[in-house]
Amino acid sequence: MKKGKEKKQPKQPLTPNKAFKAVLPVLVCIVLFIVIGITLVIIGNNKGNNPKVTSPDDTYLQFGNYRVTKEEMYETLRKDYGLTEVIRQIDELIFKDEVNQVNIDSEKYVKFLNDKFFSESKTDDDKKKAWNELLDSAVISATITKADADAAKDKFDDTTTAAWVKLANSYKLEYAREQWAIKQFLANYRIEKGLAAGADVISEDEIKNEYKNTYGENATNGGKNAIAIVIPFTSEEAAKKLMASYGINTEVLGTYTDGWVKSTFDEKGTEKPKETDYFTEDEIMKIFCDMYNEVLGYYTGSDIITSEKYTLEYDAVKTLAKMKKVLNVKMQSYATVKQNIDLPTTIQLSDVSKTANIKWVQKIKDGDETKEVEIPNGKLEVVVPEEGSSTSINLSATISFADDEENHVSVSYSIVVKPEAEEITEPFETTLTAESGNNWTFSLNNEMGNEHSKFVWSYDDTTDLGKYVLKTLKLGTYPGAYTIKPTSLSSSSSSNKYYYLIIKVGNEDGKTLEELHDKIKEDLTKALYSANYSLERYYFEERAKHNIVFYDHYLERLYQFAYETCYQTLKVTDFAEYKLNKKKSKTVVAKIDELSITADDLFTSLETKYSSIYATSSINRYQILKDNVLYNPWTNKINKKYVNKAVKADVNSVKNYFALDYFANYYGYYYFRVSPYNFDSSYGWDNFIKDYYGVSEEKDLLLLSSVFGSQGRIYADSLRTYRNKVITYDIINEQIKKRNNPDKLYDVDVLNVVIYVDYDYDGTPDTKISASNTKDVTEENWSAEQIQLAYKLAEIFMTKEDLIENGEDGKEKTRYEKLEEMVKIYNQASCRTNTDESNEALTNLFAEFKKAGLFVKLEKSTFDQCDSLVDEFHEAMHKMWAVAKESEEGLTETHNMLYDVVESGKYAFSSPYGYHAVVVTDFRQPVDAPTADEFELYRAMAIVEANRKTIESVTKSLDSDNVKSNKTLRESYNAELNLAKAEITKYLEIAQKYTTDIVDENYKMSDTLKKKIDKWVESVDDVDGSTDPDIEKNTSSLVITSLLNDLLVELDKDNIKFASTFNKEQLRLYINNLIESYNEEK
Repeated sequence: MKKGKEKKQPKQPLTPNKAFKAVLPVLVCIVLFIVIGITLVIIGNNKGNNPKVTSPDDTYLQFGNYRVTKEEMYETLRKDYGLTEVIRQIDELIFKDEVNQVNIDSEKYVKFLNDKFFSESKTDDDKKKAWNELLDSAVISATITKADADAAKDKFDDTTTAAWVKLANSYKLEYAREQWAIKQFLANYRIEKGLAAGADVISEDEIKNEYKNTYGENATNGGKNAIAIVIPFTSEEAAKKLMASYGINTEVLGTYTDGWVKSTFDEKGTEKPKETDYFTEDEIMKIFCDMYNEVLGYYTGSDIITSEKYTLEYDAVKTLAKMKKVLNVKMQSYATVKQNIDLPTTIQLSDVSKTANIKWVQKIKDGDETKEVEIPNGKLEVVVPEEGSSTSINLSATISFADDEENHVSVSYSIVVKPEAEEITEPFETTLTAESGNNWTFSLNNEMGNEHSKFVWSYDDTTDLGKYVLKTLKLGTYPGAYTIKPTSLSSSSSSNKYYYLIIKVGNEDGKTLEELHDKIKEDLTKALYSANYSLERYYFEERAKHNIVFYDHYLERLYQFAYETCYQTLKVTDFAEYKLNKKKSKTVVAKIDELSITADDLFTSLETKYSSIYATSSINRYQILKDNVLYNPWTNKINKKYVNKAVKADVNSVKNYFALDYFANYYGYYYFRVSPYNFDSSYGWDNFIKDYYGVSEEKDLLLLSSVFGSQGRIYADSLRTYRNKVITYDIINEQIKKRNNPDKLYDVDVLNVVIYVDYDYDGTPDTKISASNTKDVTEENWSAEQIQLAYKLAEIFMTKEDLIENGEDGKEKTRYEKLEEMVKIYNQASCRTNTDESNEALTNLFAEFKKAGLFVKLEKSTFDQCDSLVDEFHEAMHKMWAVAKESEEGLTETHNMLYDVVESGKYAFSSPYGYHAVVVTDFRQPVDAPTADEFELYRAMAIVEANRKTIESVTKSLDSDNVKSNKTLRESYNAELNLAKAEITKYLEIAQKYTTDIVDENYKMSDTLKKKIDKWVESVDDVDGSTDPDIEKNTSSLVITSLLNDLLVELDKDNIKFASTFNKEQLRLYINNLIESYNEEK
């Protein structure tokens, strides 16, 4: 699969809490500076009133005609990183006492650093990777040396290395400033709440309520992890078949909701199930354990839930409930009588030496009162009424144990007495027998079975299965604790649909309030100040106390935006207005009472950290632009007519919106990706493009890699030209040959039965070690037995199609229909053989594979060598295609090709997805790779079509009332229209060179040829987007690595001259890291 390019994010307004973090940009975050990161200053003669560095015209970098002055470099870095550095230097002085008090070895500070460095890392391997990337970034920003990084490589948990110590010291300001602000916040919070100084800001009641809601009785599942037995099935039918084999009546699952009904119950009768028709709790528990072992025992090759995993403990209440059911059943035989009865007086437990007594009373109506008269020894005397009439006897029975009268159960009965009742001839049964009731205590954990078997569900689990276990199932209630019928938690349209039988068998003990007290208090305290800008406001206030002043008016606008955003976010309305400084300084950028930061100071700081990034971006950008003839400031070439049209098309409309104050509100960001958006028209257009984009003239905007949310027109055109030089047809063809071996072309229609394992039941095959992934995968998910069974199962699917009956119309089904039916039967089959089923032959054949945990699914596709498939599949398809091509018979519906033509006796091959039993149903001659002329035609026409779309869009805009009434917009759109038409004319002329067709203004590339080249080019990851005119989204890694390698060559030749303060080794390290990063991504 190709990796999608991440959409470039706009610059965010710099707020003080981001300032120090920006000092150490992680490598992956700065990779894209090569092409789109830094908006470079073009011309060095900018006019303005901002402070300047000394010797601004000194050459800082010289490469051929490209010369960068010290001022140009300063202006660029100041614009992107200036406020970060100014705030850092100011805050280091303001908070110097707090910084000096930080102990980098303290447990609290080390935890702070670990949270910073490894917040996204879960495993040690993740942490190691994050640490090594941080080391690279820290070397580039001059926080540590290369030697420091080399010595600390992989040692993410060693706090004694020089790299760790230096990084720890570099974060002291952020930590100290934050801790100081927390104290300020809490002090003010106490005042607002009327609390004494130093008093707890969180009350004990708040802690108790938080415990109750988050960890206690109001939390999901009472804040306790649930223990459940979850049994998955490939279909509802498969689940029902297994249930039936355990004596569960699956015909009434949707009818009676009081629990599982035994198969001995006949639904055709008119009566509802009796208590004896339902499974008991103990029986249900045992069935779940046995079913789990039967379905999932292949995890270990033996039972997983053994008798050692649970204990049964006698429970008096549950025992009495069972006795009550036994008594109920007996009393049903006395529903209608005509004689005296000896009622049951004792119930004997069959499995425990314990007997319960039954005390009987008769309820007799005496006027308005009801008297209870004890029935001695259970001997009920019955008075039979006259013929044709009846009476009722109301009884109450209390069941209890002689040694435990507190636990008892009562039940009432009504006996009808009438002469017509049948005579009871059998001896009265006064002693009944019952089984004891038990509490089942399970010792199940997630380390049983295999890595995916799961018995414990965390109380905060948010998966569908987890939520069902935690919220839907009710522990200790029957049937509420288990699913009566197979339940699917996927949508009906899901292709990865499993059905489950689940029983909730326990809860782990949650943590007590005492155990969590301090954590809850800390979390609630932290929540008070965790909202955006809750702490930042104190930084602003403290700087104001030190009389912070900016003389760099651009940086001041950034700071003002952050200041006002802070209070607006906090919904504070009475904050002090930030007043812009009208004074000027030739050298001082910003100051507080105790410190003045000059442009030279700022330059030195920025150069140390960011000069390598700047040099790489600026030289690469020069390499892209240096040969363009439309407007080249380094050769003084300019096509004035083109440039004027381009400025009118791309700049004038934006300038119009600037004058309307669009850049003073969110529209500036929404439409033009300008942030911060507090540049009103009073700032001045010339000042804006100079300060924000680093250009003095509007035409220079056309050379920028990022401007108004897009690319400068000339830059985009130059990048396309450069890219076409790098990614030539020969390069494309070479990549195509690497990816698509000309000797292994094929084009087939294939039916693919995938045999796979899915231990985590996410519907996707778990990885199998195969030739194409041995470098990345070390743990095999398949057992030797499963591998052998996969081959055997493949043979069944390929050779037993005759077991599938014809359709209802009597016609023989197609091969696909037969395989589809076989997959359906497989998914509905139980892991037990059952000779009473329809399709019994297949059902019985499939049982052992179901038992072994093998899954199957069917795919119907057309594949060729350009498709994104694993190598093993490409190899097999080409071999089968080659055999088909040599066959004189050809392929028909009745003559398909199986994989055994490639490997005799084998009907499947393996891949990272499992095993593939394939049927090739048709084949074709593969489409040849594009020729050089076809490819160049394709490239030219891609640009033509893009401009045709532009014309269509612009024409529609010109018809809008908004544009018709605005002369500037109208002229801008017309200029864009003319440029698009010129581009079409230009590239149609180019297209004519590569085709014998007559290319006129209406010419279009044939769909057949376009699709052909689309397919070939898309199959080559390294040249992704090489023909797409949208350069910004599709700059190939080949282009970037070419630029970087060329830069290394020029460095080696010493063709680039730098100022004496520039660190060339730092630059070389940065470039090599970028190349390595792109190669890893590729």
